[in-house]
Amino acid sequence: MTAAPISDVDSELAAIPDVVTATGYADFMSCISPHGVRQAAWQRCAELVDGELRQTVGLFLLGERVPTAGLHEPVNGILPALARCGVADVTDGHARLSGLVLLFTRGVWLFVQPPQISPTLYLGDDSFALADRLALRPGSCLDLCAGPGIQTLLCAQRGHPVTAVEINPVAAALCRLNVGLNGLTGRVSVRCADLYAGVSDERFGNILANPPLLPIPNEVAYPFVGDGGPDGLRAVRRILAGLPDHLSADGQAQVIGMALSDGMLPAILDELSAFAKLATMDVTLTVTAHLPATADAAWVTGVAGTVAGHAGTPYEDAIEAVARGYEALGATHVCMYALRVRRGGGSLQYIDLSSEAGIAQWFV
Repeated sequence: MTAAPISDVDSELAAIPDVVTATGYADFMSCISPHGVRQAAWQRCAELVDGELRQTVGLFLLGERVPTAGLHEPVNGILPALARCGVADVTDGHARLSGLVLLFTRGVWLFVQPPQISPTLYLGDDSFALADRLALRPGSCLDLCAGPGIQTLLCAQRGHPVTAVEINPVAAALCRLNVGLNGLTGRVSVRCADLYAGVSDERFGNILANPPLLPIPNEVAYPFVGDGGPDGLRAVRRILAGLPDHLSADGQAQVIGMALSDGMLPAILDELSAFAKLATMDVTLTVTAHLPATADAAWVTGVAGTVAGHAGTPYEDAIEAVARGYEALGATHVCMYALRVRRGGGSLQYIDLSSEAGIAQWFV
C-alpha cells in the first residue's frame, strides 16, 4: 500500500486535537460518551459547564452558532483551517460547524453527523460494537464500508497500514479528513469504491466490515446506509464471498451484523456452515441478542419511525409493512451478531450470549 502524502491541510488538521483538548473538551467527551452517540446526554451535561468550555461544547457538539469572542483564543486560531476544509462556517464574528459534530472516543477524534440527521456519515452503536471487538492480527488492515473511519483510525493508531473503502464519496471524503485530523495520513489509503472493487488483488491480515446490516423488507424504503436487504445479509454475503481472494494465510475477518431468527437460533446458521466448508474457513458466530420483530415490538416500531421520516410513509403503514416482511420470511425476531473468520478446516462455532438477562444488544 502506498502511503498518502502529508499535505499542508493534513498538518493543519493534525494540530486541532491539541487545541481543543486544552479547553477541556476531550475530558468532557470522555465523561459523557463511553458507549454511543446520545445527544440528550450531551445537552444535559453541557448545562454543567460554563465559560470557554461551554462555548467550545456548543460549537463542536451541540450545533450552536457561537460568538468567536467567547471561545478560547487558540480555538479561534484553528477556525480558518476548519472553514477551508468545509467543516465550519465563520462569519460576522460567529462560528458554526457545517452539519457535523466532533467526537473524541476510544482515543480518536472524528467529525460525524449528529444523531438527529439521517446518517449518511454514520456512527452508531454498531460502529462502537465493532470497535470494541477489534482483535487485530499482524499485517495490513482493510476497512470495508468505512464510513467516517472509526475502525480505520483505531487500526492505524495501533500501527497497522490501512486501506479504507467506502462507496459514498461524501463519507469517503470525511474519512480522509478524520485521518488527517488524527495525524495518521502516512498510514492510511482511503478509496471510494464498492467493497473489493477498491483493492484489486491485494490481500490483508485483517478485514473489517460494519456494512449496511438492518433486515429491511424489499417494499420498505429505508436509508441506503442501513439497508441490509430483506434478511440483513445483502452486503455480508458479498463480503464473505471475497474473503478467499483477499484474506492473507494467517489473517482474520471481523464483521458485525443483524439477521432474522426465531428467538432461539439465527437463520444464518446453515448458510454460514455451508460457506465455511466451501471456502475452508473457520467461522465463529456470536449472537448477543434476539429482539422481537412483531408489529407491536420496539424494534419494528423503531424501524418504522425511520421509514416514515425517510420516505414519508404513514407511520402505521410502515409498521405493517415491516412486520409483514419479517413474517413472510418466517422470522419472529431479529438477532445481533459478530463474525470472526479465519482460514482453516471449514468449521462453524456458534456462541450464544443472548440468554442471560441484562446483556444489552451488542454491548457484551
